[in-house]
Amino acid sequence: MNKTLIQILKNTASSWGTIAIQAVIGLVMVPFLLGQMGTEGYGVIGIIGAIVAFSSIADMGLRAALERELTEKVALKDEEGFRRLSSTALFIYLIIATLIGTVGYVMAPWLCSLFNVSEQYHDLVIILLRTYALFTLLLSFITPVYAAGICSFMRYDVQNHISSASQLLVSLLLFICLSFFDYNPLIIWCVVMALGAVLRLGLMFIFYRRHCFGGKIGTRWIELKSLKPLFKLGGSMYVLQLTQMMAVQMDPLIISRFIGPSGVALYQAGSRLPQMINPLVTSLTSQLTPLTTKYHIASNNEREQQVLVFGTKYTLYLGALFSAMMLVYAESFCHLWLFKQIGNDVVSVALILKLWAAANLLRYAGTAGYPILLARKKMSYLLWLNVPTAIFNLILSVYLVAYANIGVAGVMIGTLVTDIVRRIIGTWYLPRILNLSILSFIKKSYLTPILLFAALFATGSALNKWVGLETWYKLAFSSMATGIVGACLITVFEWPMMKKYLG
Repeated sequence: MNKTLIQILKNTASSWGTIAIQAVIGLVMVPFLLGQMGTEGYGVIGIIGAIVAFSSIADMGLRAALERELTEKVALKDEEGFRRLSSTALFIYLIIATLIGTVGYVMAPWLCSLFNVSEQYHDLVIILLRTYALFTLLLSFITPVYAAGICSFMRYDVQNHISSASQLLVSLLLFICLSFFDYNPLIIWCVVMALGAVLRLGLMFIFYRRHCFGGKIGTRWIELKSLKPLFKLGGSMYVLQLTQMMAVQMDPLIISRFIGPSGVALYQAGSRLPQMINPLVTSLTSQLTPLTTKYHIASNNEREQQVLVFGTKYTLYLGALFSAMMLVYAESFCHLWLFKQIGNDVVSVALILKLWAAANLLRYAGTAGYPILLARKKMSYLLWLNVPTAIFNLILSVYLVAYANIGVAGVMIGTLVTDIVRRIIGTWYLPRILNLSILSFIKKSYLTPILLFAALFATGSALNKWVGLETWYKLAFSSMATGIVGACLITVFEWPMMKKYLG
């Protein structure tokens, strides 16, 4: 079997193992944290996390472009160039993190007022923004250098193992500390999460030294001109990153501004399961950038077409399975999961879950195209598409939450409309740049996943009606039955390909 294929399978298996661990942890920790902190306290966590995440736009897009450029250095076996690029990127990141951290320290009181943090949490949140948030922000600019280096060697499995180990340890430590220490739960959460970030960085550093040309990074390799191709690509990536922030990371901030931290808690709970499932569904396409870069350098258009067609189809198979199940079982799942903690607010959580399931299904259809666009450096298309739609999404979300009385779910309406527009345009554009017929692409990539989704939705709805989902046992039975139906249908759809491969 091809060595690259073996590594991709190892990466995918490790990613699925990571997701399984994170899913179990998430399902346990969300109601636990809601019980320990209350709805507003859990919402405050979401606000702090959103502020830290939004601060990452200050990296000017370098983070998103780094893996692609390092992959090219690996393909060319340019060890010296790899070290120069990594060292210089780390140096620039430290400067950027210091600057944004200084601004954040000064703006902390204003941020608390802007996002309607209550008097009960106001002073504490200012302190946490000036300590925990700034510390994790610094680490969030350092860790990606090591992660990009590891992934440029196709060792996504290493990154997955590190994520699994660190998250498991952090969750266990959170559970122990919050259960047995009579201290402010918000402070305990911040301390434990900071320790987890340190652990993850330490593990990344160790494996970076093992896999990445000896892991040599230092001031002697700092060369600002080595960032020229990175900035050229990074400029476009920066704008795209900003649009992504506007589409996703702004949601909890909009909710907090007009509804308050309690609304953020409901949004965070509703988006938790889709966020955990996303990496599982995209585990294949998220590791395709090194391959598409190599194919583009070698002018292998046929291979690029295969990546687009099969990457889209197999991602959509998984996406159809999970999205159909979330759409059908959302109400029952949320009631069993969180009713004891938040009561009738589970209705809002279930609605958020459904809307995310629909939006993500549209996004899964485009995940295989992104590595191709990145490899070809065709960022102008994404800029023309994402910037106007992101602005529209932001304006519509603010209007629906602030003035239309739709509530927390208002932020998702704009997201769903935006994803529909982007998918229509992407389905037209991506095949064209690879000299592939649009109708052929739709038939090969979309048709059988759409049939699978329809069959799974019908199956799940029937089981929901006939079996009932009043207990975890019945929900698990129905979910397993739906999954088995999905696996059988995929086998039928792909049997000619499987037979050819096995033969």
